[in-house]
Amino acid sequence: MINSLTNNLKIKKLLFAILLLLIVACNGKNKELQKKVDDKIAELDRAIELNAIKISVEPIPEKELSTDITAFKDKSNYSSSFFDSLEIETTNRFPNSFFLIDYDEFKLVRSLGFDNFYFNHNPDRKPKFEIQKVMYADGTNENASTAILNKSDAKKIPYFENDKMINSGLYFFQRNTKPIVGIEAKVITNFTNTKDYYLEKNQKIMKTDQGDIEIVEFKDNEFTFKVPATLAEKIEINALYQNGKYLTTKGSQTFESTHQMKQLEELKKALKKAKDKISEGKINSEKELLKFLESEPMQSDSQSKGFVTKSIYFSATISKIIISIAQKDKSVESVHTYSIPKFKMDRYKETGYVICEEAKTQKKGIVDWSGKWLVKPIYHDISQHNFVKNYVQVALNENESANTLYWVDKKNKRLVKSNYELNSYTLQRDHPRLIIVGKPIRQADGGTIDQLGVADNETGKLIIPLEYDQITFSNETIICERSNQKSVKIFNEKGALLEVKTKK
Repeated sequence: MINSLTNNLKIKKLLFAILLLLIVACNGKNKELQKKVDDKIAELDRAIELNAIKISVEPIPEKELSTDITAFKDKSNYSSSFFDSLEIETTNRFPNSFFLIDYDEFKLVRSLGFDNFYFNHNPDRKPKFEIQKVMYADGTNENASTAILNKSDAKKIPYFENDKMINSGLYFFQRNTKPIVGIEAKVITNFTNTKDYYLEKNQKIMKTDQGDIEIVEFKDNEFTFKVPATLAEKIEINALYQNGKYLTTKGSQTFESTHQMKQLEELKKALKKAKDKISEGKINSEKELLKFLESEPMQSDSQSKGFVTKSIYFSATISKIIISIAQKDKSVESVHTYSIPKFKMDRYKETGYVICEEAKTQKKGIVDWSGKWLVKPIYHDISQHNFVKNYVQVALNENESANTLYWVDKKNKRLVKSNYELNSYTLQRDHPRLIIVGKPIRQADGGTIDQLGVADNETGKLIIPLEYDQITFSNETIICERSNQKSVKIFNEKGALLEVKTKK
């Protein structure tokens, strides 16, 4: 309930932070300096006042509990198998590709029985991933020590500035651009080691192996307790309804410890004295102000931090309270293999290449399994949103979308613009090598209709011209029809005409 000035910072750090704001704003002018001191005193007054105000949160009406989906939560059902089937998401980038270990953090905390902010409050309990090995698309593998950059080296990557990604512990940067299809990772967890204490309504004190917890209020949907400040960050409170289900938390309030409140009072007192000194002309510079504040006696953080009082309001009347206390951390390690998504794996196997961005220019090209350029990065964008082997959609500049069809000429290491387009017939994939393609023809009514032909995706060439309304693959032949003609043409798979039949 109090502002950031009280967040377990040492008094001297608080003073320095306040002084910095004063220095920046006042530019050495005593009048402005005095106003800033007044503002900080008022801010401290509000914090002290708020700490004395108690809120209340109404429960969900009893008659609505059976239909309100926010009334109850699942009991902790965490299993280490949660980490068995994760996937990685890869980003191909020259000269350093990277990948993300993709997992649902909210799903994990729900399975642990905690609220969505559990890892925000307990960052040291987030799962940690240590890469052991990477598996490349070319079938080779490499130890992480030589394949993956450490954090300090990753921050030096040219044309890349995203410390948040690097520090997340979920993104890993390669020393190369070779396409990755999987990794072997060690997962380290330490959030399962807790001890539970069950509290009945008539208890006033809960004795634990890490200190006593005083029960201040256990009534209706409210549970208020007083706990040693050293224990406050180690406990998790859950409440059971009369049917044994776990209640959700509707609100909470923390009242800071006596020790912290004394620190605030002393800080306010020091600021008031400083204000008087400024007014009397005895403090005329930032240096003098700092010296005065440092000379003022303050309660040290090394002293006992006293007790913290906390109120938690649940969704309905509480039947029983479960207090879970984190024990001494005991890490659990397990090794897992994670792969790229199946659709991407299938695409890799079929094509033998991946689209890759050049970091310096942000242009795109194509790299082979060795990570070397198959097609140089000279295109604004390349995509495979209608994935067909050896075809990509290209944008030549930033003013257009990646919609123009090109064939990937792997032999000559280039992209060749096609004189046809892919369509819904193409995506049926009725043949392992041949594809039905088309060319939209605008009609008198403003609509379009495709004139169809057949292309060989290994050469990019048309073997059946764009002249037909319907094309079917059948028994190693290609049957082509026009709606305005009475005959059907039958070709072999090289595009040679075999026969012409009259329609029945």
